[in-house]
Amino acid sequence: MKKFIFYILLILLTTGLYSQKLSFKWSEPVNLSELNTSANDFAPSWNRYENFLFFNSDISGYSKFYSVKYNGTSKFSEPKPIAGDINQSRNNQSYISFESSEEAYLSTFRLTEKRSYLNIYHTKYRKMSWSKPVIADSLQFDAFTSHPTISPDGSIMIFSSDRNTEHNETDLWMASKQDNGSWGAIINLSELNSPGNEITPFLASKDTLYFASDGQEGPGGFDMFMSVYEDGKWGRPNPLTELNTNNNESDITFLPAGEIIFASDRPGGKGKLDLYMSKREEVKKQITLVSENIEINIASQVMSVQSKKQTSSQLYELPNFVLNNWVKHDKDTQIANHPDSIYNYSINILGGRLNENPASIITLECNSSSKTNANNIKEFLKEKFRLADNRIIIDSTRISTDNLPNEPVIISSNDKNILKNYEAKSDEIVLSPPVLELSVDARPRKDIKEWFCSFITKNFKFNNIIKGDTLPAEFTINLSDFDNQIDESDSIIIKMDMKDNLGNIHSNNLILTVNHSLVRESNSLKVNGRIFQQFIIFAFNKAGLIRNSENINSIILKLKEKAVKKVIVQYSLQNNSVAETAEAISSIIKKENIIAKPEFINISSQVISNSIKPFIFRILIEQ
Repeated sequence: MKKFIFYILLILLTTGLYSQKLSFKWSEPVNLSELNTSANDFAPSWNRYENFLFFNSDISGYSKFYSVKYNGTSKFSEPKPIAGDINQSRNNQSYISFESSEEAYLSTFRLTEKRSYLNIYHTKYRKMSWSKPVIADSLQFDAFTSHPTISPDGSIMIFSSDRNTEHNETDLWMASKQDNGSWGAIINLSELNSPGNEITPFLASKDTLYFASDGQEGPGGFDMFMSVYEDGKWGRPNPLTELNTNNNESDITFLPAGEIIFASDRPGGKGKLDLYMSKREEVKKQITLVSENIEINIASQVMSVQSKKQTSSQLYELPNFVLNNWVKHDKDTQIANHPDSIYNYSINILGGRLNENPASIITLECNSSSKTNANNIKEFLKEKFRLADNRIIIDSTRISTDNLPNEPVIISSNDKNILKNYEAKSDEIVLSPPVLELSVDARPRKDIKEWFCSFITKNFKFNNIIKGDTLPAEFTINLSDFDNQIDESDSIIIKMDMKDNLGNIHSNNLILTVNHSLVRESNSLKVNGRIFQQFIIFAFNKAGLIRNSENINSIILKLKEKAVKKVIVQYSLQNNSVAETAEAISSIIKKENIIAKPEFINISSQVISNSIKPFIFRILIEQ
């Protein structure tokens, strides 16, 4: 029975990426009594998109999903069952792993004519709840197949299965994400599997794996191990000796600050399997190496760096017009999450979409005053994106009705994908600490002529960024200068090279772990102390709005999915034409039984250029 319980456990996701040579130890595990019950409590998994801890408990008689908030100081909120259809009545489900904020995989039973099998299922987050799980077709087997864990980059999944094994022992298997979204290229991780059972894998990163096994060398039944992927293969599993006991340990996951939670049936718990937490304790902050009678000491104020990536996205209606002040942008520049950037690079976005849809054509509608602009746009698209002449049609028969000095070029297409809404994303990496304080020394000092400090991450080496000729020395490194390189790494190496009076080089490394977390921010805007979610619309005038109504309808669909009842249609310039366009947008929304009120609001928190201010409208939903 114990073995079966461990089989239906686990799935993980989080951050906290580690090297195998670290200067810390794990603290004495603490029983999370506020989460544990008299039954089995297991399968912790950190949802980094919502900052919730998910776990399983069979206190109800069936394994169900529960979630809690964690404040980072060992305080958890009261466990609550997960809302929605993910918790099926009279069924066991467990081990959830999050691929994104809207998709996850888990383990539950699939019934066949002969028997039922634990298999891997897929669930989606819709309307504030997780949907009823459906089988992941490419991972469906008439065998025990469970414990999925997905790498933070979403490229690989590792799971446990007894398929193709001689004595029904469970092995670790790896699947890769395919272009069509399925999981394929499934391989057995033979370098990690033993004659016993390997279960509950957890990918802290694409190349750092934790799992439990009863076939490796260890003191108990199931013990926890770690392996690092190097040189094209998984390295020898290293036991987590400070956490393993004579009982069973498995189901490891990491919290954003580097704490771990795992399941164990060791004595002293509240029930059967209990959840435990452990934290890293620094052994010392100074590393000493003696090489040919030269002793090099390196110390820093921390032994780990926190890398928090803040990701935000914003949905924009792509402009279907171009003004005479349009300037071509030949260089491939990342498009910023800002209205000016979306407008300025809208032609580049169109060019990319035309390349992706070779049967599509666009029409540039203009009149005598805007025909030169239309010709410039066409030549730019042909030259930069190598588009055929017949895919860009110029129609100069449009008659101006607004008597505007800046007549637009109106864009239309035979393919709705060309002018569909555009989602702009932006990332910000916040490092803690932002500055690394280092001190170095050597003995005997008189033998050292000069020293050099290098900064090394997973994919980059920055040689000799700081140098000197006196000891002891103290200096700082601004980590923000290397934020992208740090965010891609599990560890940082500070390498000290010291040249003695004879020209010999003596070296020592200080290794700092990098703990990762991801925060997804909604497309929100702060106005006069009020927080709004926003969708941004470009509209030249009321007539142009009607021509491009399909994109507005797609935004309305999102409003209906969120059950929105009331919105504000904001505009930033007070004149009759702009107000009429805002009123027209409101009228379209009102047809869908959503209250919409046009309102002039001068938003100072996001400055936009005066040239496009008359054409920017925001649909605001107060939070």
